[in-house]
Amino acid sequence: MNNMVRTYRAQLFAVAAAAVGFGFASAARASLVTFDGTPSTSWTDGTFSTDLSGVFTDGFYEITSTSAYNGYGQTGETIYFNSPVTLDSLSLGKCGFCDDNSPTSFEVVLLNSSDTTLASESITPSFTPQLLTFNTPGVSSVVFYTFSPNADPYGTGRSNVAWYTVSDVTYNASLVPEPSTWAMMLLGFAGLGFVGYRRQRQRLAGAASV
Repeated sequence: MNNMVRTYRAQLFAVAAAAVGFGFASAARASLVTFDGTPSTSWTDGTFSTDLSGVFTDGFYEITSTSAYNGYGQTGETIYFNSPVTLDSLSLGKCGFCDDNSPTSFEVVLLNSSDTTLASESITPSFTPQLLTFNTPGVSSVVFYTFSPNADPYGTGRSNVAWYTVSDVTYNASLVPEPSTWAMMLLGFAGLGFVGYRRQRQRLAGAASV
């Protein structure tokens, strides 16, 4: 009888472990930041900065659903995630159809929920988008800084005004079990509790019969 109980317990543990593994695997999804608007304000998993200049309606201006340029050449535009993610990669390049003022360099900074820098990378821009690979977990926001010698083409007193494109911002959402997974886990643990209860009853009955 004890062997049967042990076998049943092992099976239930296996089911619960499989449920947990399946749920976490299915909840980890590779996604792309999507842009929609001039400027874009939000997408499924986050929001975008806008009106940083205090002068123009700057922000990320949609080119395609997965690419945008920084409207009015504003530096410091930011992508915010609703919950921390693993930031996989993104592509940056000069904006060929924007104002002629291209940045001399970019800096991309990844921040956590406490605005602590997790990773950063600086590149010299080109018209061919360059892929930046991070694979950095715990990212709550991504900030894009531009540096340019022609700092103020609009004559509004802003610094480092320059244009770029950002595309294919790829990330993985946090690993959170799905509701169906929680149900499977609870069922498995309930079964384990029942087995333990039956085993205890058997021990008590055996002791009483001695």
